[in-house]
Amino acid sequence: MPSRRESMREATRREILTAARTLLAGGGPGSVSLRAVATEIGMSAPGIYRYFPSHEDLILALTDEIVGELVDAVRTGADTAAADDPAPRLLGATRAFRSWCIGHQREFQLAFGLAPAPPGDALPPHCDTDNVRALCDTFFVLFVELWRDRRFPVEPEESISPALAEQLRAFVDERGDDVPLGLVKTYLDAWVRLYGMVAMEIYGHLRFILTDTDVLFETMLGEYVVALLGDRAPAD
Repeated sequence: MPSRRESMREATRREILTAARTLLAGGGPGSVSLRAVATEIGMSAPGIYRYFPSHEDLILALTDEIVGELVDAVRTGADTAAADDPAPRLLGATRAFRSWCIGHQREFQLAFGLAPAPPGDALPPHCDTDNVRALCDTFFVLFVELWRDRRFPVEPEESISPALAEQLRAFVDERGDDVPLGLVKTYLDAWVRLYGMVAMEIYGHLRFILTDTDVLFETMLGEYVVALLGDRAPAD
C-alpha cells in the first residue's frame, strides 16, 4: 500500500497531467507549456520539475497516457465482433482507430505528429513506450490471426529486397513469431495506408476534393479487404 506521501505525489502528478490534457484539447500541442500547466493548477512552473524533470518528460507521459486510451478503444472495437472470426475483428479495430483519432484530433497531433525522429536508428522517445508497443502488437496479432484463418497470399521472401527482408526478419526474430516475411510486409503496408488516410483527414489534406471523408475511408477499406481476401472477404 502506498504511503500518504506517495499518494499525494501521485495525486499531484495526476492533476498536472489532467491540466496538460485540458490545455492540449483547447489549443493543441503547442499550448502545453510548463508555465501554462502551472497556471492551470495554481503551482509555480519550477514546482512542476519536482514531478516531471523536464517539459519533454511531461509531454512523454501525456502522450503515453493518450496512446493507452487509443489501445483500449482499438481493442474494444475488435471485441465488438465475433471472437471466432478475425476478419470482422480486424475491421472493428481499424474503424475504432480512425474513429478515436478523428474524435481526438489534438491528441492525435501530439501522439503521431511530433518532431522528426532523432538521427540514426533510435526510436523517438514517444514511440518507445509500452502503450505504443501494445498498439502495434494489437494490430499485428489481429493480422496474423487473419492470415492463419484465411491464408491469403503474401509476397515470397525471395522477391523481397534483401535490405528490407533483413529488417523484417529482425522484427520477426525479436517477437519470436513463426510467420512469413511477406506477411510482415503486408502488415506494414496496411498500417501505412491506415495511418496515412487518418493523418490526411485530420490535417485537412483531402479537403481540396472532399468534404465528407467517411465514404472514401469505407470505400478504400472495402477495396483493400477484397484485394487481400478475395471471395473470402466478409460482407461488411
